[in-house]
Amino acid sequence: MLRPIRISRTFAILSMIGLWSASIFFLSSCVDDLYASCVLDPGSKDEAVAACGRNDGSARGCVVDAADACETGTCGRFSGSEPFCTRLCAEDSECPDGKCMEFVFQTNEKYCVSNSLASQ
Repeated sequence: MLRPIRISRTFAILSMIGLWSASIFFLSSCVDDLYASCVLDPGSKDEAVAACGRNDGSARGCVVDAADACETGTCGRFSGSEPFCTRLCAEDSECPDGKCMEFVFQTNEKYCVSNSLASQ
């Protein structure tokens, strides 16, 4: 007959604290790549990606679906900037350290732009 295993109260408490700490660590490290640089291939067969990827010096803005380039799923240029990962938004509070702006002409869609780019 098997005897039940007894676990000390201290061991049980320390185990629970360890699991709780590990959970907090992993949950807090799950952040997306908002504002990180991304690559838009100007030679892409997808014309939207190719057009947004061309750095022709214009001050235009563009966004494209880029699930393979960004965890946010969208890569864009703001006023001719280098490409960066962004996401749709409705207000500034949805963009940590940034602004929610319509930067693709007459689309009525707003995307997050870092404060450093928005102030240029």
